[in-house]
Amino acid sequence: MLINVLFLKEQCQKFIKENPGLKISKVVEKKGDFVFYRVYKNINTKIDYETADFRIVLVRNENKEEGWSIEYMRYTGRWTALPIFGDFEYCLDEIENGSWDVLKPLK
Repeated sequence: MLINVLFLKEQCQKFIKENPGLKISKVVEKKGDFVFYRVYKNINTKIDYETADFRIVLVRNENKEEGWSIEYMRYTGRWTALPIFGDFEYCLDEIENGSWDVLKPLK
């Protein structure tokens, strides 16, 4: 699978601008993974901090097919995969549709 990282970065930037309700502050490409960040306020110190919330990663499924999947950052600091597999646009649609509570911004 040929991947155009610059095109995918642009697609992510456009996605962030078109979906302000998701409260995504930025996306960073790290070794082919696209990590999405949000800004939250610490309830104790009232200081804003930016944290990685979820990422879109290239994976192989059980049939050895390559595709994209979404992982979210658990409170333990570990990434956990969701049962989402498809093309990059499909992953963005899953994030936008909001059917996964772990991908929604905290209130």
